[in-house]
Amino acid sequence: MQLRDAYPRFVAAGTQVVAIGQGSAARTREFAAQLQLPFILLADPRRAAYRAFGLDQMRLWRELRPGGLAHAIQAARRYGAGYEPDQDPRQLGGAFVVDRDGVIRFAFRQQRMGDLPPIDTLLKAAATAAAAHSDAQR
Repeated sequence: MQLRDAYPRFVAAGTQVVAIGQGSAARTREFAAQLQLPFILLADPRRAAYRAFGLDQMRLWRELRPGGLAHAIQAARRYGAGYEPDQDPRQLGGAFVVDRDGVIRFAFRQQRMGDLPPIDTLLKAAATAAAAHSDAQR
């Protein structure tokens, strides 16, 4: 998992990492333990956070375009694609950098399965958010 492997870089940058999953609280705890996640993983079985952050659901037509199905299969292999009854496999995720004041400084909403921003992009956005927060404190 990309975020787990890069976690030390986020800690070194003074950043708090929080992830949100759509499973039940029990499934979320199990998943976090299974993957040995060093950061907070919150359960959102009703997907309220997904809606609040404007995250979409997968469009089948997009995944079935030429190369789309191969992309989806590759993403499922890389990031896991186990179906759980309390999850919607069509739900797309995202990555957000939120500063200490609750201002979204960076937003990435998946358009396809497996789309993720590069870790360096997230770290740069976190640094920019921290700098903006520091400037606002002065």
